[in-house]
Amino acid sequence: MIEFANVSKVFNGGTKAVNDVSFKVKEGEIFVLIGPSGCGKTTTLKMINRLIDSSEGTIRVHNENIQDMNIKKLRWNIGYVLQQIALFPHMTIKENIAVVPELIKWPQEKIDKRVDELLEMVGLDPGTYRDRKPDELSGGQQQRIGVVRALAGDPDIILMDEPFSALDPISREQLQEDIKKLQEEIKKTVVFVTHDIEEALKLGHHICLMKDGKVVQIGAPAELLENPADEFVKEFLGDRKDPWAEKVSSLLPDEAPAEHTHTPASKVSSEATVREALEQLKHSSENSLAVYEGETYKGDVGYKEITLYLERNQSTLKGGSSL
Repeated sequence: MIEFANVSKVFNGGTKAVNDVSFKVKEGEIFVLIGPSGCGKTTTLKMINRLIDSSEGTIRVHNENIQDMNIKKLRWNIGYVLQQIALFPHMTIKENIAVVPELIKWPQEKIDKRVDELLEMVGLDPGTYRDRKPDELSGGQQQRIGVVRALAGDPDIILMDEPFSALDPISREQLQEDIKKLQEEIKKTVVFVTHDIEEALKLGHHICLMKDGKVVQIGAPAELLENPADEFVKEFLGDRKDPWAEKVSSLLPDEAPAEHTHTPASKVSSEATVREALEQLKHSSENSLAVYEGETYKGDVGYKEITLYLERNQSTLKGGSSL
């Protein structure tokens, strides 16, 4: 599907951002580019749709050298999702999603059907959201629109450049789940840039770890964890502590809890994980849960406490700093 053969990029001034990179991305997989700041992962991504042209080597899509392809046709067949989302604020959600289908001159009936189909695909009711403006949506909802807009013209390839890094941990976790489910359904080929090693391990069929413009190791998540190529890979992968698996009781303050007014329906065991507590919150009509150790009330945990806890533990979620 996508092949890099000895690809390098030298910017003005002689900086070699990408150095002799070779890899293949299989059709229908999520291929993750990850590494510390300045490793060349975003430059590598942008060479696929020629936002940046390579200096050396060959990049092929469907076995065709992209330098020989019409650049408009190349880009129309490649969806692009950014961290900044970049929705047009003066346009409705429908108009934002329809940008590429209109450029490639789809019939209006087909565009309307595609917009509604995509909104339903990411859990947004078309009748509710179709005619809203971006500023009427939450950050997570806006990012969902960014994803479906990239899918609107039915491209074979989707490029995603740190699409969820600006979101709070809970929204990011939900969108990662959405992308996994969406990928299983639509089978697009996705090249995904992230600085979050947990995100890479969760989403990637294969992971390409880069350093100083070079590929250090490529493999499935299990391969990298079980057989790291060198000390850099070991250090980057870290100790694999999962903050979501921590007991919810660890989020409680040390001091004795104040009086509470929760009903029994809002109870959660102190042995429950953070992930389990969040799932219970999602299905509750309340914003917090009463944590019990046996019959003893220990305190309350809600969205605020979970978000603060996850933000404090970002160092265990990331293997390197953001580009």
